[in-house]
Amino acid sequence: MKYCYDLSQAPASFDFVVFLCVCHTDALGEFDLDIVKGPNQGFREDNLPPHSTSERSQMLENVMLPATRLFPVRKLTLFPEDSDGIRLGYTTAELIGKTVKGLRVPVWALEAVKAMYPEPPIVITLRNSSYHTERNSKFKEWEQVERRLRGFKTVVLEDGWKPSSPLDGLFMRAALYEHAVLNLTIPTGPAALMYLNPMVNFLMFRPFSNTLASTVSYLKSIGLERGKSYPWSNEFQKVVWKDDTAFNILHEVNLTLNRLAA
Repeated sequence: MKYCYDLSQAPASFDFVVFLCVCHTDALGEFDLDIVKGPNQGFREDNLPPHSTSERSQMLENVMLPATRLFPVRKLTLFPEDSDGIRLGYTTAELIGKTVKGLRVPVWALEAVKAMYPEPPIVITLRNSSYHTERNSKFKEWEQVERRLRGFKTVVLEDGWKPSSPLDGLFMRAALYEHAVLNLTIPTGPAALMYLNPMVNFLMFRPFSNTLASTVSYLKSIGLERGKSYPWSNEFQKVVWKDDTAFNILHEVNLTLNRLAA
């Protein structure tokens, strides 16, 4: 099977990770992949963030190309003149009603993370974006959560990339999410590394907002029903339809940790 991700139509974003999962689920195994360039310096013409070519190029280099190694991509062709590959969608709507084939973290990355954190930590991933700021994490609430979890080893990450941090490479981040006893987050790009990996335990708060791609009706269209989790999620992969206040977060954490211990 060969598929095509067309950057004249599709975004340079974590949506590409969802697309790879869609391809893996459709192919039921290895597949070839073409990434076709768009007309706007390799990307699509739109007014959607991130706007700059440098930001989009960074997403291509730091997220999209490494992500192909989390799935069984047999042959990757970057920027062919044309492609006869199958063009599938890049949202979780494509996974509804299917037996989802998730991502797999490289063994070397898991071993490296386990050496850094012999005791599995609780990992908090914050959204701190310059666009759709109303969707950002409520930082003061999350600071309270971190203080209250002092009895546990906690690691706090943001959704951006800091080259100086060894945990900001895609493989290491994916490995840390899998190694963690529990991940806490709100909807953000890197969360795809959680909900597309059956080995990751997570709680995702406040899935809804007033922005176009996070209304309750839009979420329903991509398979996330109000009050429920993703259809393919296991019992330790929960979308919590509550605000990300310290009270709500800590309540759900205690319930989940007790169930994990049991």
